[in-house]
Amino acid sequence: MKKITVIGSGNAFHDDGRAHACLLLEHSGGRRVLIDAGATALHGLRRKNIALESIDGVVLTHFHGDHYLGLPFLLLHANFVEHRERPFVIAGPPGVEARCRSLIELAYEDVDYSFEIQFIEASAPLSLHGFEITPMPVTHSAESTGYRIEGPAKRTIAVSGDAILDDRLWKLIDGVELSIIELGLLEQRDPPLAHIAVDELLDQRERLHEQRIVFVHLDDATARAVREHRLGEAATDGMEISL
Repeated sequence: MKKITVIGSGNAFHDDGRAHACLLLEHSGGRRVLIDAGATALHGLRRKNIALESIDGVVLTHFHGDHYLGLPFLLLHANFVEHRERPFVIAGPPGVEARCRSLIELAYEDVDYSFEIQFIEASAPLSLHGFEITPMPVTHSAESTGYRIEGPAKRTIAVSGDAILDDRLWKLIDGVELSIIELGLLEQRDPPLAHIAVDELLDQRERLHEQRIVFVHLDDATARAVREHRLGEAATDGMEISL
């Protein structure tokens, strides 16, 4: 992996003006893929002057709105503004084609796309233009999937999507060069919410310093806590991470 650009670092509520979940991955061969595409994905890409034509597709972690509702706008822009001709891949948990086709049709029915939309169920390891992607279950919604992703240079990152701090998450991030993990709360609630909280990380902070961690799904308060407690790095919209 060469570079990761945080297109959106925020949660579903746009707390403190942060954009919805979206990461842009670029490997050493120059190919690009998105991880998640919340409703603000196109806006974030355009602010960074990143053309959709340079992106091969998107890999979805789960089907909550702040992670995939941006798809119709990406496809519409690719079709009518960029006049895309090459295929666009949408990969994700089982059911990805039905869920995404329903969303795309709901947003803009009867659009005749000039390019092929290819769907891939990420129920087993897959290769996508030089990205070697291994799906692993995480605990959030029923379909939630984290990914270990390796580029041609054999540098591996892990992306959690939304998750809780459990054995599944530790297994996902074990031994990778960089982990991009959600952090939704300052303190865990009772009953617990299916997000990671700062107080939970503090209880297990000795495990955090084994690798580089960047936190997303933030508001400004959780970002400050990351810095104050030296838990890792707090992402911001537009942040570029080099490996």
